[in-house]
Amino acid sequence: METKDAEIVDTKGAALATIPEREDFHGYAGVATVALLPDKAEALVKPFPDEALDILPTGEVYVSQVHYRRRLNEVFGPGSWALVPRGPFAMNGTTITREYALVGPGGRFISEAIGEAEYQPTNDRMTYASACEAAKSNALTRCCKDLGIASECWDKRFTEQFKAAKCGAFWRKNSKQRKPEWRRLDAAPFYDESGPADPSKPGAAPSPQKAGSSAPASQTPACGHCGSVNVQVEPDAPDWLRCLDCSKGTNTKPR
Repeated sequence: METKDAEIVDTKGAALATIPEREDFHGYAGVATVALLPDKAEALVKPFPDEALDILPTGEVYVSQVHYRRRLNEVFGPGSWALVPRGPFAMNGTTITREYALVGPGGRFISEAIGEAEYQPTNDRMTYASACEAAKSNALTRCCKDLGIASECWDKRFTEQFKAAKCGAFWRKNSKQRKPEWRRLDAAPFYDESGPADPSKPGAAPSPQKAGSSAPASQTPACGHCGSVNVQVEPDAPDWLRCLDCSKGTNTKPR
C-alpha cells in the first residue's frame, strides 16, 4: 500500500523539494521543512525501553543501529528515508570513514554525519565490506541525534541511573588493561570473567569471613594511597589491591 506524504508530514505551505538527479546527494534541499504530525513526532523521540539499551565494555550506554532503522521505518515508512553518501570511503590509519546525509520524505535533507569503523586486515571476523557497513551504521546513529532518537544515551544523569540499576563492571582474567569491563547484569558473563568490581553487585564472591564473625579493624585491607577500605583484590595478583575510590593500585598489607 502506498504511503501518502500527507499522512506523515504537515505540508502546510511547503512544497516538496525538487532534487536534481545526480550520483550523490550534495545539497541541502528541503532543509528544516520536515514538519511531522504530532503523533509521528511523538513516536520519533519516544525513549527506548531498557531492553533495547546496551553498554560497551568501556561503559558507554548505546542503542544498536537496528533500533534506529526500525524507528525511522515506523515513523517515515520503509523506503521513505535514505542514508545517502556524500563522498567516497576514506582510510585514516586503520579507520574507515565516510560522510552520509540522512534524507527524509520528499527528498528533504535532515542531517549529515561522518561514520567511522576500525578495519584490521588481519581480523578474519571483520572484512573490508563489513567495516564499510559498520561505518554506515555509525553515521546513521549520529545523523539521528538531530532528530532526538535515543537522546537518552547522551543524557549523563539517565545513563548513570541505567548503569547503576542494570549494569555492572567485572574483572576479566585476560584483559589487556588493568581495569574492569562493563556489561548488562542480565547478559551472559564474559568467558574469562573473574568477579565484579563492585562487591555489592550481583555475582560478588562470598566473603571468606565466617558467618556471624566480624574482622577486627586492624585486619581490614585498605588503600595505601587514600586509606579507603573500598578495595578490590586483583584477579591475577591476590596481594595487589585496586582502590574503587581513587582507582590506584597498591600492595597493601592489612592494617
